[in-house]
Amino acid sequence: MKKLFDWKYFYLQAGMILALLLNFLPAQAEYIITTEVGMGTNGYSGDEGVATIAQISRPHGITLDSLGNLYFADMDNYCIRKIDTNGIITTIAGNGIDGYSGDGGGATAASIRGAYGIAVDSHGNLYFADFFDHRVRKIDIDGIITTIAGNGIQGYSGDNDLASLAQLNKPQGMIVDNEGNLYIADSGNQRIRKIDNDGIITTIAGDGITHEVAFGMEGPILAGIYGGDTGKATAAQLNNPTSVAIDSLGYLYIADTDNNRIRQIDTNGIITTVLGNDMSLNHPTGIAIDTSDNLYIVDSKNHRILKRDTSGIVTTLAGNGMEGYGGDNGNALQAIFHSPEGIVVDGNNLYIADTGNHRIRLLMQVPHLPTLGKANAIDGMGDSISNTATFAGGTSSNEGDYQNPVELDSSENVDIFSRITVDPGHIGRRGDIVVYIAHKKSSLAEEETFYMLDNEGDIIPWDEDLSNLVGFKEDILFKSEQWLQIDAASMIPGLLRVFLGYRLRSGIVVSSVQSLDMTINYSNTNGVGIDAENNDISTYANFVGSVAISGEESEESEESIVVNQANKISINFTIKVDPYHIGQSADIIMVGIYKVKDTTVFYVRDGNKVPWKIWNGDFSNLAIAQTDIQLPKRLKVSVFEGDFVPGQVIFYVGYRLNNYGDIFYSGKPLSFLVE
Repeated sequence: MKKLFDWKYFYLQAGMILALLLNFLPAQAEYIITTEVGMGTNGYSGDEGVATIAQISRPHGITLDSLGNLYFADMDNYCIRKIDTNGIITTIAGNGIDGYSGDGGGATAASIRGAYGIAVDSHGNLYFADFFDHRVRKIDIDGIITTIAGNGIQGYSGDNDLASLAQLNKPQGMIVDNEGNLYIADSGNQRIRKIDNDGIITTIAGDGITHEVAFGMEGPILAGIYGGDTGKATAAQLNNPTSVAIDSLGYLYIADTDNNRIRQIDTNGIITTVLGNDMSLNHPTGIAIDTSDNLYIVDSKNHRILKRDTSGIVTTLAGNGMEGYGGDNGNALQAIFHSPEGIVVDGNNLYIADTGNHRIRLLMQVPHLPTLGKANAIDGMGDSISNTATFAGGTSSNEGDYQNPVELDSSENVDIFSRITVDPGHIGRRGDIVVYIAHKKSSLAEEETFYMLDNEGDIIPWDEDLSNLVGFKEDILFKSEQWLQIDAASMIPGLLRVFLGYRLRSGIVVSSVQSLDMTINYSNTNGVGIDAENNDISTYANFVGSVAISGEESEESEESIVVNQANKISINFTIKVDPYHIGQSADIIMVGIYKVKDTTVFYVRDGNKVPWKIWNGDFSNLAIAQTDIQLPKRLKVSVFEGDFVPGQVIFYVGYRLNNYGDIFYSGKPLSFLVE
C-alpha cells in the first residue's frame, strides 16, 4: 500500500527548497531601476527626440558599442534603433515594412521581418538576426546593409561553406568574440553556429534533434529534448536556444531556453549545465557576461534578472516576480517586469529589454553613501515648515569609494549619487527633483555664484529665487525613497557646495541642509581663454571636435588623420559653453594653420565663409565667421571643405565675448595631413 505521507520525501523536498532559497539570495549590492527608452505605449514614434518619450514595440536584442551608444531590435516595428550618449533616439535600419529587401543600399531603406538578436564588433559594424527571414544581416559603419548568413529558406544546411549560402531556422541571439567570429543561436535548428572571419559557417553545439516521443494517457506526445552534458557539444540536445555569451577564457554560454537551463561549452568543446538543473529558471532568454566573468540572466517568465558570480552563487538583482510594470526610481528588487528578453552589461550597470512593457530599462548599481542628515523645507511663500525627509549622498574619485567632501580632477569620469528618504506626507505626490549649487572659483573668492542643474544635466546660472528653480528630474511620482545620479563631469572647476532636494507642485521645496562638498581642480582641459590684452584666463568651455572624410567621422587623436587631396572634408565641433557665458553676445571664430614644408600660413574665415583669408595672427584683426549670437548651453559649429592642397592643417574654433573681448577656443586643435 502506498504511504499517505512519506517523511523521507518531505525532507528531500524541504532540502531542495532550502538549497534553492540559499542559492537565489537577494542581491547584496543595491540597484535602482529607471526607464531609459520608451514611454510604455506600443507603437513607433520619437526619432530625433529624447528616448524616454519615444514609442517602441517589443524590444528584444540589445547591445552597446565602444562609444557607449545603445542599439536594440525594435521587433514589431521592423527596425533597429539607436540611442546616443545624449539620450537621443534614431532609426538606423528598417523602413517599417514587414519584408526582406534593401541589401547593398542604405539600411534605413531596407525591409526587415522581425529583428531579434543584435551584436556589434570592435569596428562598429552591427549584426542582427532577421528572425522570420531566417537570415543574419550586417550594417557597416557607412550604414550599408547586407546579408551575411542564410539564403532565406527555412531549414538546416550549409556547414563548412559560405554562410550566405546556408539555411537557418529562426536565428535569435548572437555575440562577436575578440577575433571577430560571430556565434548565432540558430533556435529553430536547435543548434549554435559559428561564422568565422572568412565567412564560413559551422555548427559548434546541438545535434538538431528537437523532440522525443512519449506516451501519455491521451496517446503519443512530443517532449523537448535535453541531453549530452559532459560530452561533445555537437552531440548534445538543445531546446530552443535563444542567446549566447562569451567569457574572458573563451567559454561559450547558451540560454537553453525551453530546457530552462544555462549551459557552457569549454575550449575543448565539452558542454555542461551551469544553472537551472534544479528547475529554478523559467524560460531564460538574454544572457550577458561582465569583464569579471560574472553571468547575468534574464529569467523571462519569472520576470526577474539574476546574477551568477564566478563561484556559482546566484542572486536576484531585479524583479519581484510579478508580471506588469512598476518600480522606477526605486530599489530594483521591488521592480515589476513583463517578460523581459534582452540584456547588456555596461560596467556595473545593466540595460534590460523589458519586452512586454515596450521599454528599455536601466539597472544602476549604487554604493553605500555618507549621511547628509535631515532636510530643510520651505513652503511656496518662502516660510520654513517641518518635515522628516532625510538625505544621503557622495561623490567618488575612485570607483566605489564614495565620500563627502571629495577632491576631484576635472578630467575624472565620476558620478554623484544621492538617496532621498521622502517625508511620509509627500509619498504619492508629484513634483520635481532639484539640484542647486553654490560655487567659488577658488578659496580666495569672497562671494559664491549660484547655479542649478536643468533637465538635460547642464549647469546653468540661477538667481536664488526658488520659483525659478528648474527641475533636474521632472514630474516624478514620489516614493518612499528617491535615488538620484548626476554625472560629475557636468560640474565646473572650483569649490562647490551641491544641495539636493525635491519640489512639490504646491511649491514646497525640501532640500538637504548639508551639502555635498567638492573641490574640482583644473586638468588638461580642451578650452583655453585669453583676454583683450592677450593674458591667459580660465574657462570652463568644452570643445569636442571631429573630422569627417567623405562622410566617415573620425575621432580626433594625437596622431594626424591622413586624407587624400580629393577627399571631401567636414570639420565639426560641439562647444559646451562656459556657464558664465550662457546668454551673452559673442562672435564665432575659425582659425586654420597651414604648414607646407617650412612655411606656416594663418587663415581665418569671415562672415561670407568664402574663401579663407590670410591672417597675421593679430587678434585685433581677427575676422569673424559668425557675428553677434546669444550663446546657448551648447553650440554646434560645422565647416565643409574639399579643396585642400597637400600639407598639414591645424584647425581651431572658438568664440569671442562682445562685452569684454575675451576669446575662448579649443586648446587642442583638430589636425589632419593632406597628401
